[in-house]
Amino acid sequence: MDGTTLNDDSQISPQTAETIRAAARQGYIVSIVTGRPNRLSENFYDDLKLETPMINFNGNLGILPHQEWNREYQYTIDKEIVTELLEKKASRSAFPSLPWRDETCSWPTAVLIPALAFSQAV
Repeated sequence: MDGTTLNDDSQISPQTAETIRAAARQGYIVSIVTGRPNRLSENFYDDLKLETPMINFNGNLGILPHQEWNREYQYTIDKEIVTELLEKKASRSAFPSLPWRDETCSWPTAVLIPALAFSQAV
């Protein structure tokens, strides 16, 4: 969504929203697939009046918002693995060749997003 569907104000423009709704009316399957967590993308889902599954956390969560869905899934990381990664992060001994960022976001997205999904679910 960021850098594609959303504008510089992190909103869906009226023109983009109407284009997406028109595609859905014409029978195209329109679905939100994003790295964002569902709590930060459901508002766009609702604004667009979508009825299709939504994929979040870079594919780690598949849901049908506001409904039960027999194909819903969630991939998480075992709590022991998350704990070990966080301990190694603190010592910065894990993955020393990866580009470290500042203290607020030092893990690469591929590691951080599933770990956050797990830690928020516990």
